[in-house]
Amino acid sequence: MAASLDPTEAETETGAAAAATRTVTRSSQGPEGMADGRVSAGPGDRSSPAARGWGVPLAILIVGMFMSNLDISIVNVAMSAMRKDFGAATESVQWVSTIYSLTEGVVVPASAWIGARYGLKRVYVWSLVLFTVASALCAMAGSLGILVLFRILQAIPGGIIPVICQTILYRIVPREKLGAAMGVYGVGVVVAPAIGPALGGYLIEYVGWRAIFYINVPVGIVGAIAAMVFLARFPAERRRPFDLAGFACIAGALFALLMALRGDVLHPYVPAKSSRPGRVGRRPGPAAAGTGNGRAHA
Repeated sequence: MAASLDPTEAETETGAAAAATRTVTRSSQGPEGMADGRVSAGPGDRSSPAARGWGVPLAILIVGMFMSNLDISIVNVAMSAMRKDFGAATESVQWVSTIYSLTEGVVVPASAWIGARYGLKRVYVWSLVLFTVASALCAMAGSLGILVLFRILQAIPGGIIPVICQTILYRIVPREKLGAAMGVYGVGVVVAPAIGPALGGYLIEYVGWRAIFYINVPVGIVGAIAAMVFLARFPAERRRPFDLAGFACIAGALFALLMALRGDVLHPYVPAKSSRPGRVGRRPGPAAAGTGNGRAHA
């Protein structure tokens, strides 16, 4: 029959077992205490993003997402003004909008790797800065070709920002509050394309089409400064490999899909069928039908 333990010894063994359990749990979470891609924090850990509060960081993320989505729809109403300003054909001006969507489709698959490799906060801040600079360059473009080139530069951070925003959102918001945070975050996703045409029409009417790009400059500057101050820093995964073959496949497929969906842009470059009838099987027109061989046809 085993000897009974002293109460003090039993309490010591219980505490040791609990400590061992915590150690195993932390080691299973991986480096930096992350599990399932989320920063873990105890009740008294005030150094984690969730413990410091996530309301202000969420608002900063919405600003970036709002800017990225707004530039997709706000440009569409400026096509006519750009066509008159540059003296270009409508089909050529449509590339201002199309090239933005195509570039975003290529950049999005690599955005998650870029954020993990260089750090989410750093990538988000630099994406806002680059987006702001590219917006100013688009507003100052002197020709349609230069504008299309700057739109490519603008679409690169425009494709990275949405992916980084959602990744940071899942890191800073507690699991039990994630539904409410996603609902608030979805406002920026839905409202930006909805108000883009109305806002763009107002700016074009009273200011000019270049204002649809200049409006991003102050918002981007404020958003970048706020992100540097309020967003938490996340560790970078320096050794994370890049799947070049997978990126090339999915980027090429998305590019082809978007080109197919935007077939209206390619339509002017497709040779149209000749409207001139051939000699074989040619039927006489109304004039010829009434004067053929000097006889009128009923």
